Amino acid sequence: MNEWTATPVYFIRQTLKTPRQLLKKGDAWDRQDKRDIRAWSEAFGVPDDGRPFSELPFVTTLVAPSAEAAAKMVSMTLDQARAYLKELQR
Repeated sequence: MNEWTATPVYFIRQTLKTPRQLLKKGDAWDRQDKRDIRAWSEAFGVPDDGRPFSELPFVTTLVAPSAEAAAKMVSMTLDQARAYLKELQR
């Protein structure tokens, strides 16, 4: 994988239900923006203590080999994206 083109794709690690929204485990985050995702820390009961984004317990990160692959992955579930990455590696 070329490290210059690798693109992270963020998925919801655990289901969260609030009165206004439902985030389902395995879905890609609607907005692939770290600031928006980090804002969910309080809802998940995780203080925003400056820990690295990769250590947030409600985010799973997959690394796509290109921006083009990442663009496809954001419309997939986590399981579908993992299968897609396996196919790309063949």
